[in-house]
Amino acid sequence: MIYVDLQEVGLFEVFKGVIAPLLIVFLLELAYRDILMEISKDSVPDLQDNFSDADGPKDFLEVVVVAGSMKALLLIMCVAFVCMDKASAMYLWSSTYCVYFLANIL
Repeated sequence: MIYVDLQEVGLFEVFKGVIAPLLIVFLLELAYRDILMEISKDSVPDLQDNFSDADGPKDFLEVVVVAGSMKALLLIMCVAFVCMDKASAMYLWSSTYCVYFLANIL
């Protein structure tokens, strides 16, 4: 497991590597949000009409939904518990379910 102390890296390095890119992304989103909204208003009805006739994307999305289900997650976690060392597997279990819990709450 990698542990980096903030004093070893430095606050400026953390700002430069983490905080500044996130701020840039959020500020750029403010700049292009209206343009993308107008484009999507025009193109979404056409995409929905084309999607209703296609079987391939529906099958793919069904596989994506099954892969993201709780049963698939439990299967992956059980395989990870068997294949990984127990401490790493328990860390993976606890972090995955914490994220899953928070995502469902939020």
